[in-house]
Amino acid sequence: MGVTSSDWTTESNWDRNALPAATNNIIVPNVGTIPLIGSRDSVEMNDLTVETNAFFSYFRRWSGNG
Repeated sequence: MGVTSSDWTTESNWDRNALPAATNNIIVPNVGTIPLIGSRDSVEMNDLTVETNAFFSYFRRWSGNG
């Protein structure tokens, strides 16, 4: 996560060079680049884990199951 920038919707930030799909489980590690979900971004994932001392930012209403 965060290879190119902190932008969640930049494909090159992801290890597969593709945005996560609704079936993907995401782990946010403790890294120098804090992932950012912008107010106009539409993102999908199955599960989100934020590791100890790691952060991520979002600027929109959060919705989901669980």
